[in-house]
Order: sequence, then C-alpha cells, then structure tokens
Amino acid sequence: MMHIWQCEANEIQIQEIIQNEINNQITALHQENIIINREKWHQRITEILIKRSNHIEGGYVYHEIIKGIFNIQLYEMESQPEIKVKMETLITNIARKARELIWNKRCDQVIDLEKKRGLTRLEKRKTSKNTKTK
Repeated sequence: MMHIWQCEANEIQIQEIIQNEINNQITALHQENIIINREKWHQRITEILIKRSNHIEGGYVYHEIIKGIFNIQLYEMESQPEIKVKMETLITNIARKARELIWNKRCDQVIDLEKKRGLTRLEKRKTSKNTKTK
C-alpha cells in the first residue's frame, strides 16, 4: 500500500505535503521570533522522515506518521518547548493532510468507480466462493 503516497495520479504527493508543512512550521517559528536555519531544518527533518521504519515493513518514518505512529526523534530534535510544539504540529499535520489530500480522495475515486460499475458489497468481498471458477 506504499504506492498510494507517491502515485503521480495524486493531485499532491506526500513529499510536497512534508515540504509544505516544514515551511509552515518554520514560518510559524519566525513569527514567534524564533529564528532557525531553514536549510538545516529541512535537511534534518527530511533525513529523519526518509529513514527506514522499524515498525512498518518496507516503509519509512513518514509512513509511520501517516499511520499515526508518533515519532519521538522528530519531537525531541530540539529541546526548546516552543520548537517541540511546532514539531508536534508538523507530525500531526503531515498525518492529517496525507489522509485528507491523498487517502480520502483516493477512497472517493474508488467508491465512484464501484458505483459506475454497479458493484455490490457482496461482489467486492473476496471469498473462496466467489473467486473459484466453474
């Protein structure tokens, strides 16, 4: 199920959501007069997000975040409380936006396709009964 997050058919890819959210949190920190190095932050956060997951086979840390697994390494990247709050926001926003902008849209497309094809709930179920050929 990893393909869905990078699929070119999506209006937005997960990488764009991540980069936009990093920029949003950096901007929010700047508005609070907390100045951080934009390039360094992008690099550090991205390096953490593209590490292989210890919890999802074949996945990355960003897959964990999408599935609601809170990444402590991101959260503890800095000790300053205001920055920790922004990192928490970054994590929750990546998960929320991935769900809203990619997952939910894809589900809606599948539902529309099923309706157009007239598939019933029973026909969508995979059972040994309806998969055997006669």
